[in-house]
Amino acid sequence: MSKTRLPGGNRSRNVRVALLLAVVAYFLFKSWTPPIFSDDAVAELTSITVNEDRQLLLIRGRDRRNPILLFLHGEPGIPAMYLAHAFQRDWEKHFVVVHWDQWASGKSFGKGLDPSLIRTSQLISDAEAIVEYLRECFPGQPIFLLGHSHGRHLGAILASRHPEWFSAFIGVGQVADEGSAREIQDAYLSPLLSEYGYGPDAELTQALRAELLFRTGSELHGETSFVPLLITGLLAPEYSFFDAMTVAQGSSFSSAHMKKAMIDGPLMSAVQSFDLPVYIIMGAHDMVTLVGLARRYFDSIEAPDKAFHVVENAAHFPFFEQPARVLEILERVAR
Repeated sequence: MSKTRLPGGNRSRNVRVALLLAVVAYFLFKSWTPPIFSDDAVAELTSITVNEDRQLLLIRGRDRRNPILLFLHGEPGIPAMYLAHAFQRDWEKHFVVVHWDQWASGKSFGKGLDPSLIRTSQLISDAEAIVEYLRECFPGQPIFLLGHSHGRHLGAILASRHPEWFSAFIGVGQVADEGSAREIQDAYLSPLLSEYGYGPDAELTQALRAELLFRTGSELHGETSFVPLLITGLLAPEYSFFDAMTVAQGSSFSSAHMKKAMIDGPLMSAVQSFDLPVYIIMGAHDMVTLVGLARRYFDSIEAPDKAFHVVENAAHFPFFEQPARVLEILERVAR
């Protein structure tokens, strides 16, 4: 018996294929930021030339007259722009939030990069150019400088050099003494090696340490891997699939070649005096940058005003894990 082909069957299949191809194409090539429907809003994904290099900025806020919040991402090569859609929509009601994919990071990553340029002095020079750009675009508006993890390293230098540029410096996941941090991490992780399938004598390399910090929930509280960050990044409208793939490339490149040429030794012995308010925000379960060490650094610094905040149910990414709580702190800082 022959089968009867239903009318429109081919058309329905073609529509499904076309939709599938459209979805695939969207994820492969998307690179835009959603509009904000407000008369004074700003929503821009733009590239600018910074010290002869093309670098990307994401600028979003419901009222372009609100204070600027410049977010310096952490871990050389690991941007925060690809996570922005998941945590900052409410922040945009109170600030013009600016993400900058630093040299060799995320959407600013490119081929043929000169490894000799990946150093603190170059990143500081780039950051100064970014701030000058924002001061031209938003003349007279206060700028709050937020640095996460390695970004706090750049932020502390930038804030101490140019206090007149900023209303406050905010360190999130504040590293104060990386040597002591590694010692404490190793003492915490070594007894857990067998539990996670490693021999008791396994060497705690940088890669293994990073893996175990994720598996123990010390990077993301309540999570055991970087998968939530990966999925969030793949869903970012500003990041195409190809952009997302450059995150790992940029991280590897930057980690291999980063030279902290301007600061040797613990941060707490290098930048202790500020001529602007300083606020530190830590996740209570952060074993990457360690609340105790951050508190020691905080106690040692001099600033016109300072405060130390611990966010519960969060680890190394409190802005991503508890965005509403961090926004409360930022609003208080802005007031």
